[in-house]
Amino acid sequence: MKRVVWLLSLMAVACDGGSGSSALDASDAARDAGADAADSALTSVELGSGESAFEPVVDGQHLTLYAGTQGGHHVWLSYRVQGLMPDDVRMQLDVVPMPPARPAHSDVRLDLDPTADGTAGYEFIGWPAQILDPECAVGRVVSISLTLTDSRGKQASGAMNVIPDPPLLGFTRSCMQ
Repeated sequence: MKRVVWLLSLMAVACDGGSGSSALDASDAARDAGADAADSALTSVELGSGESAFEPVVDGQHLTLYAGTQGGHHVWLSYRVQGLMPDDVRMQLDVVPMPPARPAHSDVRLDLDPTADGTAGYEFIGWPAQILDPECAVGRVVSISLTLTDSRGKQASGAMNVIPDPPLLGFTRSCMQ
């Protein structure tokens, strides 16, 4: 009789959702963490240039400065991303030239479009990445870093260094150091 009670007690503990499920919960959590890690490995962003189409850029490449409509200057930034949802994406952009030029920061929400060439992912074409004090930035390294965050909180980041060339019509003033 004691054996039957002991066996029934053992079966009750084995079937108990409290103690048995904690091991399963830990296993599920480990699996989910692994899936999240694998999922984040699939997240990527490629920075490039281009006002109307994506143009790949290599680190240290020269890009022409363009005069904006409000008196500032910019280089065209385009990018492609994989692993993010395309709607309501937060874009944080830092454009950091060497001193004495000042850094610029943008923090906006936007939507991404499917890639024009049909490759996987999404893209944004033609963001005017403003370069403050452009006369002082010409011919010198400018660091551009981008962080995108989708509506789920998932992020993709990228960075590149470019060297701005003067705009076609030049500047109306020189670098004020």
